[in-house]
Amino acid sequence: MEKATMDDILRLKLRREQSESETEEIEIKSLGKTLTFHAPTSDQQLDFIGKVRAGGGDISAIYRAYRQMVYDCCDILHGTALQQENSGDPRDIVDQLFTPAEVIELGDELADRFLTVGDAIKN
Repeated sequence: MEKATMDDILRLKLRREQSESETEEIEIKSLGKTLTFHAPTSDQQLDFIGKVRAGGGDISAIYRAYRQMVYDCCDILHGTALQQENSGDPRDIVDQLFTPAEVIELGDELADRFLTVGDAIKN
């Protein structure tokens, strides 16, 4: 294996900075439109991975982790108009808009697009 150079390290730093500002348009089939999702922060990624691993493959734990990631990564879900209708946990809006299957599908897609460990999480 080759030894890394300063240029290699600088390129890695630049790629990391660029990936943190990535956004993706993801189709919401039940809406017939797309929503914009941004990459989760490092803390959000660690929280997500920790919740999934702590759940030990339990689908409810995976669902809760995906629900959090869907909420965290989609700014439109934080909108005042949506949250005024919601008196509980702000993440409840995810349950009100999407079926559990849609949340799992969205979570899988977000993990695939934004987390380099997406495959490891799902297996």
